[in-house]
Amino acid sequence: MKRAGKQTPLASALDVLGRRLDVKSDGRYLQMRINEAWEKTAGPTVAEHTARVHLRSGELVVHVDSNVWASELSALAGPYAKRLNEELGKELVRTIRFTVSRAVRERVRQEGVEEEKDTYYQPAPELAQPLSLNERAQVEASAGVIEDPQLREAVVKATVASMEWQKGQKAVKTREEPSGGL
Repeated sequence: MKRAGKQTPLASALDVLGRRLDVKSDGRYLQMRINEAWEKTAGPTVAEHTARVHLRSGELVVHVDSNVWASELSALAGPYAKRLNEELGKELVRTIRFTVSRAVRERVRQEGVEEEKDTYYQPAPELAQPLSLNERAQVEASAGVIEDPQLREAVVKATVASMEWQKGQKAVKTREEPSGGL
């Protein structure tokens, strides 16, 4: 039997329900959705080093356990905001700010999450070939346009590690290539 009256699209009805739940829960429903969206978007490795995610006037504040994580994630804030908004189904997150929290650092330490601070920057160190002074100076000059000193330092460190690893890979390939003679 067909119900008489106005039909409401399911997406619209769910949106109204979500807003009502948010109002009745004093914003906790939206906060729960944002936390779930962050964990899904960030992935398990990043989520282990973050906590206490909350939205304030379009700015998502994410607490992290170290300056290194804050710097690394700040460089990815734009893509994270885009994916979060896609996950939430509306444009709620305009910017993301990553801030270091002692509480998160302590939680990570107590839970025994392995510290990845140095391992990120040192891929296969036995294969790395050091950069020349000129190459290092070029990396530092190109990163000089980055105003934030912590982010600039992280970019230089990551770039140098990557270039040293690439040089090592090239050296290994050169040694493995057969010579042209008999």
